[in-house]
Amino acid sequence: MPQSIQTVVATIDAVTETNINSIKLETSENANFTTIASTVTAATSDIKVGELTFTLDAPAKNLYYRVVFDCQQSKNGILQLSKITYNGFDSEAIEANASFEDIEVEVGQSVAPVFTPDDIPGVTYTSGDETIAKIENGKVVGVAQGTTTITASWAESKYLAGSATFMATVIKARQDSEIAFEYEHVDGKINTGIVWRSAIVTAGDGAVTYTSSNPDVVTINPTTGAITPDDVHKTGIALITATIAATENFREAKATYEAHILDPDKESDAVEFDLTTEKDNTYLSFHEAVGPGGIIKVKFEGGSFRLWDDGIRFYTGTTTLTFTSEPGYTITKIAAVGAGAMDLVGEFYKTGTQTWDGESSAVTLTLTPNETVALEGLNVFYKKEESTLKPAELTFTPRVNAITVGEVAHLNGANNPNGRVLSYSIACLEDGDYIIETSENGIDVLVDKVGSYTLRAESEKDAEYMGGLAIMRLNVYPDIAPFADKANACDEKNKVIELVGGKVIVDFNMPNDVILLYKYTAKGVDAVSEDFKPYANGDGIELTEEGTLSYYMQNGQGYDSEVVTYSVVNPAEIVGITHEVRAYKSVVSADYTLHVNNHREGNVYEVTLTVGTQTATNTEHTLVTEEEAAVAPAAEDFTSTHKLKGRVAVTGLTGETDYKASLAVKVNGEDTASHTTEFDVKTGTVGIEDVTVDAAASAEYFTLQGVRVAEPEAGNIYIVRRGAEVSKELVK
Repeated sequence: MPQSIQTVVATIDAVTETNINSIKLETSENANFTTIASTVTAATSDIKVGELTFTLDAPAKNLYYRVVFDCQQSKNGILQLSKITYNGFDSEAIEANASFEDIEVEVGQSVAPVFTPDDIPGVTYTSGDETIAKIENGKVVGVAQGTTTITASWAESKYLAGSATFMATVIKARQDSEIAFEYEHVDGKINTGIVWRSAIVTAGDGAVTYTSSNPDVVTINPTTGAITPDDVHKTGIALITATIAATENFREAKATYEAHILDPDKESDAVEFDLTTEKDNTYLSFHEAVGPGGIIKVKFEGGSFRLWDDGIRFYTGTTTLTFTSEPGYTITKIAAVGAGAMDLVGEFYKTGTQTWDGESSAVTLTLTPNETVALEGLNVFYKKEESTLKPAELTFTPRVNAITVGEVAHLNGANNPNGRVLSYSIACLEDGDYIIETSENGIDVLVDKVGSYTLRAESEKDAEYMGGLAIMRLNVYPDIAPFADKANACDEKNKVIELVGGKVIVDFNMPNDVILLYKYTAKGVDAVSEDFKPYANGDGIELTEEGTLSYYMQNGQGYDSEVVTYSVVNPAEIVGITHEVRAYKSVVSADYTLHVNNHREGNVYEVTLTVGTQTATNTEHTLVTEEEAAVAPAAEDFTSTHKLKGRVAVTGLTGETDYKASLAVKVNGEDTASHTTEFDVKTGTVGIEDVTVDAAASAEYFTLQGVRVAEPEAGNIYIVRRGAEVSKELVK
């Protein structure tokens, strides 16, 4: 019965030079080896005394075998072999009982078939209809939409020769979905929680679902991606994955971030492993490095490596580095130093920073170099699960806060029962993106970027206390204010919307990453019974009655901003103007009272006095009582809710002349005056000569009623006393 060769062992007794490129086993179906069936390479460099084993993945009958030594040209060397052993087996080939999965492939895309058992060698495929699907390099390529049968065949090896069929369905070409998280990792804290993230989808229409790679550390809401404080179970790292499902138009896509769960109430420390022989290496043997006190150990296994002056040099193969901690201790971080750090691979190991972050009592990293590299050192950080140091006990109350971008917000500082020295920072933001200043009763925070962030309060470790950490979710919302279809209808400062013309339509400019919900409640309606409704850009909220417009924002994680409320009011109405006019030779002044309905703080009344072609304007007014208001004309035929008093004067008039005059009022920047009163003026009717003086001259000024004035105003008549001399003067 012909045998199938499974392994070939070459025994090397002596070698004086290593000028050999490789040692390979080749198989062929003919003795001349005109075609090569398979090649197995057992060694490529640095040949050593001992056994080299070649293992054939797919042993087959009726093959020829040869061992090939590929030596470097023009170099001498000795390689002494004592024997080559061929190990075969007599068992008959068995039935594969193969099963191939039906596949789905897009037009223009390719898919590799999936089958069991997965070690059937040399499987070839044919398509039942190459206008629908064809075969290229062992993969099924979609040509046009439709379904066809694919036949798989294989020759006898460890399995009997056989064939099987499966269906290939070709669908239309789809676009790539695009999904991402804003940050690569987020820190969380035991008994506090984590500032979890929601995925950002920029392309795709499939449903998004979330999973955690380590539910023992963190569990997650599969629909929203939310992680509540109760979902944070213990220290460690969990890889959070968001998957957007494939649809008719888009392919499936994934995005990830790391959730690092910390426990600052455990003591931490670090040990440095210097792997160079030039330094103190009393703890280092060829295969194991042991830290002080034996708390942390690093074991090197597999591959080809050697202790050298510049560190541990790694040559070929894969070396496994296993880090372990003694009971009662947990590894929290590993930092690698040297060129070999770029070749390390492992779950949660970051090549960019050459660090592993997490919490575990055992960590495995591997190193498979493309060329000789060295590791100079390893820094391993760890925590002691039980410690004589006191915990800092830092916390935030509340754990979630909302602020507006670009505005200073006063927030609660961290609860600090042990009086530790605190420093504050915001994770994932550059120093120039935020400002935090401490005060006696909290912190003042300004952030220049919209988003959800982790605000951290930290304290340093000392001889009595462990290092401390408190975290808060800080939701930063855009600065959103309503705007109306009528000019000057919205007063953001005073949170008022005026019903200019009896109706206004209000809108908001909304960014894509937040939702706005609003509620318009007319006066006299039970506000509690009204529900907030979602707003979309361009909706237009029609306001026709006095009342309130309230709104708040909701970010991508479902957290709400504070509610903002605007009063919806009828605009101020000028019922009338009463005034008293004084006309001098070149000056006309008017003391007036505005009679206003619906006055509110923040209204701006622009009063213009026109005398002939000359004008003057005043916007400074004070609320007055009925008794203080000037009364002119002789009788009022109107009533108002408020009265405001002001003064305006026109200067530069010429001679004793009759003038047409008027007082006109614009409210809150109106284009045209909402009220005007007209009257005649004859200059020179007040019997004094105009006297022009410097308002800063050394003198005492009194009103015509005898009230002393500290700062005389230009355009007004005052009684002036200079020593024993008293006169009436016009101040210009």
